[in-house]
Amino acid sequence: MNSIAALCIHEPGKAEKLTLDLSQVLRSGFDFKQMETMTTLDNELELVKAYLNIEQARFGARLCVEYDVNADLDIRIPPLILQPLVENAVRHGLMSNVRGGTVKITIIQKEASASVNFTVEDNGCGMSDQKQQEILQEDTTNRGIGLRNISQRLKHLYGESICIESAEAKGTKIYFEIPVLPLRQMGG
Repeated sequence: MNSIAALCIHEPGKAEKLTLDLSQVLRSGFDFKQMETMTTLDNELELVKAYLNIEQARFGARLCVEYDVNADLDIRIPPLILQPLVENAVRHGLMSNVRGGTVKITIIQKEASASVNFTVEDNGCGMSDQKQQEILQEDTTNRGIGLRNISQRLKHLYGESICIESAEAKGTKIYFEIPVLPLRQMGG
């Protein structure tokens, strides 16, 4: 909000755009009914871009974003499955470091296996093996609730959870694969 307020005087057009991005992020975050249905990859990417626009206005050149998307944007995926991973990469991986860094979002659809690979990686502070284990434990007293929730949702829907590769002072890579199913099999 402070970033938007600061832009209101000198860059009102940009402030308006960021206000609309914030509105989109907030709407998605509060739409709990949406968690029962599927969304499109396109909708999820729009949410990710809205979130990242806000963060880039806030952090400027400290935050770089790279996209590598080679998938059908109309495929159906669980909602809020990618945006929280990107948010974690920015908040915990990159912005805890004064120099910031890069978050890379890779989505590749494999035609031969009818699946889609999702990867969110950053070159931020990384984490220890112990921290990685704590994040995915079902003990809710630990931090990492967002990652744990995504992992549990994927396990419930597809039988697989997220994978984490991380090294302290080098960055973190989180990835998962989901099948591309016909709409009638996904309840939508």
